[in-house]
Amino acid sequence: MKKHSTIYWIILISLILFGCKKKPFDYRNKFIGDWNFKVNTSSFNTTTNYFHSDSLYYIGEIKYGDHKDELFIQYTSTNSLTLKIDKDDKLSDFPTQHSNGEFENKNKLKIYLKSGGLGGGSSQLINGIKL
Repeated sequence: MKKHSTIYWIILISLILFGCKKKPFDYRNKFIGDWNFKVNTSSFNTTTNYFHSDSLYYIGEIKYGDHKDELFIQYTSTNSLTLKIDKDDKLSDFPTQHSNGEFENKNKLKIYLKSGGLGGGSSQLINGIKL
């Protein structure tokens, strides 16, 4: 009987550790999953007096990045972002020095991306709510 009990526990522990998408004991786990993103995009060019603004909603996801300190954020069907995250949930490694963002809590994310120069550029304000 003890042999069956041992086998049962080995199977149960294996299912818990390897049977789900999340990695056990990983500090990024609280952010992994499906997210509802609202993306506000603005583009401008002062030479041609062009300005465009648009908003969209997208059900995306946050996954583990390729490295153990990264998150992969798919916030539209054609836009994604890989950022570093430390154990204090601080995001870094943004694509430009004018970009920033933070997790307000485990269910809410804000990212601001800005690029451009010499009279033109674009920005994206990304708000995410975990589903």
